[in-house]
Amino acid sequence: MKGSHIIVPRQYEGDHCYLLQGADGRVVFVIPYEQNFTLIGTTDEEFSGDPYEASLSDTEQDYLIAAFNDSFEASISAIDIVSHYSGVRPLLEDGEGEASAVTRDYKIHSHKNYTNPFVSIFGGKLTTYRTLSDKCSDIVCKMIGRGAKSWTQNAALPGGDFDDFDALIAQYQEKYPQINPQFVHRLARAYGTRAGMILDTLGVEIGEGLYAGEVDYLVRYEWARSAEDILWRRSKLGLHLSAQTQEKLEEYLRDDR
Repeated sequence: MKGSHIIVPRQYEGDHCYLLQGADGRVVFVIPYEQNFTLIGTTDEEFSGDPYEASLSDTEQDYLIAAFNDSFEASISAIDIVSHYSGVRPLLEDGEGEASAVTRDYKIHSHKNYTNPFVSIFGGKLTTYRTLSDKCSDIVCKMIGRGAKSWTQNAALPGGDFDDFDALIAQYQEKYPQINPQFVHRLARAYGTRAGMILDTLGVEIGEGLYAGEVDYLVRYEWARSAEDILWRRSKLGLHLSAQTQEKLEEYLRDDR
């Protein structure tokens, strides 16, 4: 199934989210996004073909606009959409006729009776990936005769090893008083304790607060390979940077290779 989201200019004040109940029984989330925007999604539309080519359809666009307009005094239209994205997710076949009724759970199947045992994963989604990974690694360890158990339930993701975000910001601002506080805040929000790796090696400014040090970090540690990776898959800087800066980023990546 394909799910799509639309991004529009910020529609309300505050950091709260809304959960809209549609007439079809589905729910649509409305979420503050990247400081200046509002994210609206998602949809359920059958999809076949190359997942790389998944994109927002007119039907999905109209559905999300109507869901918002039916619930808010403010209204939006297609011309308000500044960006959109889509993804394809596998669903387990459970006999339900409607896609919205199909379970979002996952299933792990062990193929033990092979020379090289393996596991197959059916279903799953972003919000359950860590639980799924834990269970999968436990199964694999058991299959190969190792007693190791999953340990990531309480482990921080890279850069997430801090307890107080405000204290982290204060620490960075004390260490880097010459750097714009808003820029420091953006990096800390995106990279946590790893922001220091970028702040120590900023290098040249590519444009509008994007520095070579951040690009180099994303290429080396987050395996970014293209400007699209950096602007959209590793961040949402594509919403904030001009076309000129994005072109400079592409030039930097070409020269760096």
